[in-house]
Amino acid sequence: MNSKNEKFGIVRAIIYIISIVLILLVVIGKIKTSCYFKDNFGIICPACGLTRATISIIHLNFYEAMQYNLFYTVVLIPLVLLLVINDVYILIKRFIFKKKGISFVEIIFGGKSNWIILR
Repeated sequence: MNSKNEKFGIVRAIIYIISIVLILLVVIGKIKTSCYFKDNFGIICPACGLTRATISIIHLNFYEAMQYNLFYTVVLIPLVLLLVINDVYILIKRFIFKKKGISFVEIIFGGKSNWIILR
């Protein structure tokens, strides 16, 4: 594995760790969130409900999340979860078992230059 792929994997691992810490801070209530546009301008933005839906999903309250934003909850969250699970699997496969593999995240963000050959 070349150094570019190793750096890309390390950056992704750091992003996952930071994400877990941020999620834990939201769960315990140390980070408060609200809609900037609704608070400051009194109008509902196109993304209204996304933050509240995400917080509801973090708290495993899927019914409440669907009430805030149905499309986001039903379509986008499972898609992101599948991408993260695939990416973590590939990282484990590479760094622990020393086997080749490519994740969808690398394909999307171009982290691997020769992604045609999937092994």
